Formats: sequence, C-alpha cells, structure tokens
Amino acid sequence: TSGVWQGNDFNTNIIAFPYNEFIAIKRGSLICTDKNGVAHKINAGEALFVPQGTSCSWQAQGKICIHFVQIK
Repeated sequence: TSGVWQGNDFNTNIIAFPYNEFIAIKRGSLICTDKNGVAHKINAGEALFVPQGTSCSWQAQGKICIHFVQIK
C-alpha cells in the first residue's frame, strides 16, 4: 500500500507496527519516540524505514505531509 497523508498536530500512544513502512517527510517534521524513551526527529526532506514489530509513539507539530509505502 502506498499513498500521501496530510494532517496537523497529533500525538499517538506507543504502537507496534504490523508491517514494514517507508516514510518520506515532504512538509513538517515527525518525532518518533522508541520504547526506551529515546526521541528521533525526522524533518522535511528526510526519510525513514520502520521495520515490522517496531514499538514507538509519534508526534507532529503544525502541518505535516508524508509519502509512505507499507509492505505487508
């Protein structure tokens, strides 16, 4: 599955990814906090890969736009 997602401020609880996901940040930034409490900030123009089974929470401030590919 692939697509574009746009949104505004949000926070999630810790979630376990049920699939592999590639994310490219087109606008804004994401903060991914891993299960050990370490925060990783990903900015516009950067990308990341989240392996299946990864447990983390997400936060965004302001407008955000991502392109994503989910591999199930």
